[in-house]
Amino acid sequence: MPTYYEILGVSPSIQKTELEKVIRKKLFKWHPDRWIGKTDDQKKIAEKKTQELSEIKSILLDDEKRKYYDKHGDNWEFYYREEQQEVYICSECRTEIKGKKQISKDLPNKFFCSKDHLRKFWKDRYEKKKKWHCESCEGTHNENTGTPPRCESVLNVMSQLKDLKNWQLFTSEEKEYYLQKSRDIRVCSSDDDFDNDLKKILEKAGALNEKKENEIDQERNQFIQELKILEGWDILGEERQKEIIYEEIKRCRNTDQFRQRIELVKEEIKKKQRKEPDDDDKSLRDEIQEAIQEIENELDKEPKIIEKNEDWRTDIKNCSTLEELKKAKQKILNEIRINREQQEVDNNLDKFKTKNVCLIKEVLNKNKKLVSVNELTNQNWEKDINEAHSKGDVLEIKNEVLADIQNIKGKKRQKFLLKELIQKAKTTENWNNYENLEAILAEIKNLRSSDGYSEVKSEVQEIENRLKELNPTEYQNTNENSLNQQAENEGLNDTNIDEETKKAMDDAKKFPTTENKNKAEELIQQNGAKNKLENVLNEIEVEIENGDLDDAKKNELMLKLIATANQNEYMKMAAQKLKDRIEALKSKLKGNEIEGEPTQEPSSRLPGGAVALIVVSAVGIIAIIGALLLRKKRLKRRKWRN
Repeated sequence: MPTYYEILGVSPSIQKTELEKVIRKKLFKWHPDRWIGKTDDQKKIAEKKTQELSEIKSILLDDEKRKYYDKHGDNWEFYYREEQQEVYICSECRTEIKGKKQISKDLPNKFFCSKDHLRKFWKDRYEKKKKWHCESCEGTHNENTGTPPRCESVLNVMSQLKDLKNWQLFTSEEKEYYLQKSRDIRVCSSDDDFDNDLKKILEKAGALNEKKENEIDQERNQFIQELKILEGWDILGEERQKEIIYEEIKRCRNTDQFRQRIELVKEEIKKKQRKEPDDDDKSLRDEIQEAIQEIENELDKEPKIIEKNEDWRTDIKNCSTLEELKKAKQKILNEIRINREQQEVDNNLDKFKTKNVCLIKEVLNKNKKLVSVNELTNQNWEKDINEAHSKGDVLEIKNEVLADIQNIKGKKRQKFLLKELIQKAKTTENWNNYENLEAILAEIKNLRSSDGYSEVKSEVQEIENRLKELNPTEYQNTNENSLNQQAENEGLNDTNIDEETKKAMDDAKKFPTTENKNKAEELIQQNGAKNKLENVLNEIEVEIENGDLDDAKKNELMLKLIATANQNEYMKMAAQKLKDRIEALKSKLKGNEIEGEPTQEPSSRLPGGAVALIVVSAVGIIAIIGALLLRKKRLKRRKWRN
């Protein structure tokens, strides 16, 4: 461990006056009030540094104690007590014990001036404290220190602000202004002005609250006038009108609620009008029926299309004017035609192949910093897609490649996180602190299923040895808790854990050797991976049994199945055991997806070049035969003339 002089960065021969200046500067730098607004980790570091510097100050600025420290180092207290005729120093407040000393068998070589100091020393260093975030100082407090008086006062004021009747009507800037102003008062105000400044904040916010109330009243009156001039307002009747104005509108607290209420009143008026149709309404009803018939005829055309908006009939029937009906009808017809064109494109296998190749390339390009083509399991995926004979084959290859990309990204992120945690554990402040090191080890253990874990096994073992060295008794509890937490993370309980894993866990807890612990952790991971994979398979089987799966859903299930089965080494081992079941599900998803669709068989026709060559050869032979016949005929004519 570094000496006090090394911590301060000074020479052991430094003069007392210079030493006092150095300590004062260090204390000023690490004072907790200067770290308000920082992260929790930074605040913890500042608090520890302050405690350490206070201890150094009490020893090095005392001439007698400094003499013993320079001579004996960390064991100075032992020699100091012996030579000072049994003088004891309180381990908590670092002062000389005048009366009866307090000791504990759990804290050897530690002495205290009172039981309160003994309890405080134990709680601060060994007992896990409940902590909570303080909205006032943006820091954390624990059950030992409690909430400081100023923080408590500011929190009370912030609560009163949020309880204002019209607080929800304040803009986000106004809310942040009053909350931040309350926080600033905690730091900046003197003791005399503190309470008055908080009262002023409440008064100022209260004035704005009343102003908001007046604005809401004015806005409410405007919307009431808007209601009264609505077409068909009188059809609601006097009793219903009063109910809307004095009850429903009164409950609205902002513009959006007013607008929503007016739209609901308009809908109510439309329904009333439909119940009492006049001649114009009858013609509108006829037009609505014609529009529905036209849309149904368009849907029945080949290839048939299922309209994604299942409530399109309701949308058509809710139209109140011919113009509105015309727009709604045209919109639905356009959607149907676009969907039909898209379906025709998807049915074309070549275009479908090109579309999926472009999709994979787009994903690879988007993740080029994390995944390269050389890292893919199937580097010839593009060739395989182009040689596929059906949409199902194309989708299967695409899903395998996308799942591979997803798993490679996840593995690299986990490797990076593991290295980061190992480095964090080996920092001085964490390496010498059991509680911090235990928390970091728990985070590392959560990543045990990742492929990168095997690369850092030696570093993990080193951390466990360090924990055992720091506190052997506590380490045994940590070992048991670690196995229980790992089993919980993997979703294991009494109903789904196998006997072999349960026995290995019991052996590791009774005899916590490295071999037993590693065996238990390995079996927990295997058992957890198998259970997770079985759960995914069960979910997919239920989806298939329910039926009515569209292409997108089947594609999603196939991708989920492949990605889960290849997630890590443990999942791959589980997938080998459940291979038949996985292949059966793949076959079902693939078979359902291409049901009734003709596959593209290899062509039995000759290539275009060969056909052209045969045609040219035939024409040439016919020409030669014709020339020979013509020559023979001419020779006969000459002979006849002679």
